[in-house]
Amino acid sequence: MFRLIAMSLPFLALLLIEVGLRTAGVGYPTDFLVPHPSKPGYVVDNYKFAWRFFPKSLARTPQPIVCEQDKPSGTVRILVFGGSAAMGDPEVAYGMPRVLQTMLEQRYPNQTFEVINCAVTAINSHVVRSIVGDCKRLDADAWLIYLGNNEVHGPFGAGTVFGGKNRPLWNSRLSLAMQETKLGQFAVGLRSGSGGSPDTWGGMEMFLDQQVPHDDPELARVYRNYQANLRAIVNTAPNDTEVLVSTVVTNLRDFAPFVSVHSKLSEDQIAAWQRVFDAGKASQQNGDIAAAIESFAEAASIDPNYAGLAYRQGLCFARVEQKEKAIEKFRAARDLDALRFRADSQINRIIRDLPTSENVAVIDGEQQLTTSTVSGVGDNSLLYEHVHLTFEGNYQLARLFAEQLEKKLSFDKSGALSQWPSIETCGQLLGRSPYHQRLTLQDVRGRMAVPPFSGRMNQAERNAELQQIMTELTQAMTSDMAKATFANYQSLTTQRPQDWLLQQQFGLLRDAVGDKEGAAESFRAITFELPHRPEAFFRLGAQLNRLKKYEAARTPLQKAVELRPDYVRARNSLGICLSHLGKYDESYEQFALAVETQPTFAEAYLNWGLVLANQKKPTDAAQRFRQAVEADPQNEAARLQLGYTLLKADDASTALDEFQTLIEKRPQLFRVISLQLARDPELREKAMEGFAALLELDSGRAVAQQFLDSLRSATP
Repeated sequence: MFRLIAMSLPFLALLLIEVGLRTAGVGYPTDFLVPHPSKPGYVVDNYKFAWRFFPKSLARTPQPIVCEQDKPSGTVRILVFGGSAAMGDPEVAYGMPRVLQTMLEQRYPNQTFEVINCAVTAINSHVVRSIVGDCKRLDADAWLIYLGNNEVHGPFGAGTVFGGKNRPLWNSRLSLAMQETKLGQFAVGLRSGSGGSPDTWGGMEMFLDQQVPHDDPELARVYRNYQANLRAIVNTAPNDTEVLVSTVVTNLRDFAPFVSVHSKLSEDQIAAWQRVFDAGKASQQNGDIAAAIESFAEAASIDPNYAGLAYRQGLCFARVEQKEKAIEKFRAARDLDALRFRADSQINRIIRDLPTSENVAVIDGEQQLTTSTVSGVGDNSLLYEHVHLTFEGNYQLARLFAEQLEKKLSFDKSGALSQWPSIETCGQLLGRSPYHQRLTLQDVRGRMAVPPFSGRMNQAERNAELQQIMTELTQAMTSDMAKATFANYQSLTTQRPQDWLLQQQFGLLRDAVGDKEGAAESFRAITFELPHRPEAFFRLGAQLNRLKKYEAARTPLQKAVELRPDYVRARNSLGICLSHLGKYDESYEQFALAVETQPTFAEAYLNWGLVLANQKKPTDAAQRFRQAVEADPQNEAARLQLGYTLLKADDASTALDEFQTLIEKRPQLFRVISLQLARDPELREKAMEGFAALLELDSGRAVAQQFLDSLRSATP
């Protein structure tokens, strides 16, 4: 008995600690779905779900979900699982889940469909395995799985930055299980920030130092984990749920590798390889493809594992219409890429080898979608960049899933159409317009302007293509088009008032055409549909701020930070709002909380400084502007304000240094700065005096002389 009691004491102590932590409210819910805040029987997404897999500052949030836990009678419920490609990134309003629902509703108008988007950016099979376990209770008719791009760089992968790198599967599962307890969460919280993860989300640039060559032994673990997780995901589905798993489409023809690395070669071998590789490049650029193929073959005899070489070989074979050889080399280039953001051949092989059954089927999306391309592989007609599908790609993938669902599920066929709706019909019903297409391409161009995209060999060509498409879309944005799009959205939102994505896109359109009040109306409608989402209240509050309705903006912004205290953008907007209401101390508090949560959030420092400057506190304002510049050296607005404030404080030398830094990067800013100085009598006078004094001390300050000449000719 003594031994039994002695052995039980540690477990009893842990149990008491767990109870105490729960009583004290420590920790967070780990379920993917949580009860609706005001509708009994409904569930919503949980933004804290991913905290077990990512550091809190980097955790990605699910798409908004609001649904009845018990499936409504007569409804066909379909769940979509995967990463950002399955979710519909870069614009979920026109992603595969949305297209699929539209397609099914149009083909079978007397059947109710509910397609729930359970996909999340940056996640992989480790995360989806947990998501499906919770979604099992939704009693869906079908699960659609499109998953595989993030296995290497996602949580627990060989090239992750999120912690838990290179763990065996049992260790990862144990860690996740422990974090379902409050004690486990508390323990992880104590060591948070010590794992070397980035402090803020930096996109794919965060992974530049996490290269994983094709022969890295850890890749074998990645593949084993993916296979085990995928089979566990499929086996988690209820017996009466159809499971459709698709292979993954990636851009091979039009997307050069991110990073190429050599095999282990001697210096002489590298020199010899480089010599023939450069000769091949020169021949390729001169249009002598036969010579290029010969030189590249010689380079491959020295090192066949350089991704950039395989890609160039693919381009050459495509030029001479040797299609099979081109496909082989394009696939090799992807599989050899040391930044492994694309599902490779082994990932798709694991999907194809998945055991099937009466309720489990594999769709070869990679093979079926690419048959429509000239090259026979993924290209820019299907994908914006490396993995994210264009609207055409989403339509084709949705069509594949829809055709399989049609075979496996029983639909009400009364009034059914004989054909699937066209891509044009789906686009019109989703509100897709040249304006919204241009917004999406702007987002894509912004992402591709930074590493690892910006360093790729054919990135300049892709930028030119995107610019050409954007120019054509701009030309298509006529007043008649705007009126037609506006009328379409009015009709769609009247028919589907609960469709928050339609309301969001309509709000963006209204704002773009100058209907600011209408945009606020659309954003307000979203808050009624998504009362649990802080983003909905932030968007409304920010719009009301722009309308200078600060008292009205205060309530939704406060609601946003109440729902998510670490929401720095909402705190920043609330700080702006409070400053206009004359509540300066409360305003400063919001800015301080924002930068305490995210020290690199330059915008909050900038706005804090602007409020201080308006309160005639130049010394404090300059401090905040400098902090903004330190947080983000590329923030031009912060550096400009720092320069203006330093001038007012009679520190012309330091102000001129800030202006010069800006002008060196963007010479056109000289005119912007000069006009600002000329328009403000106080600034103009101080600049004239300060820059003249600098010239007396140092006649080589050419920038000071330029400003003086500009200001002397300007009208105060």
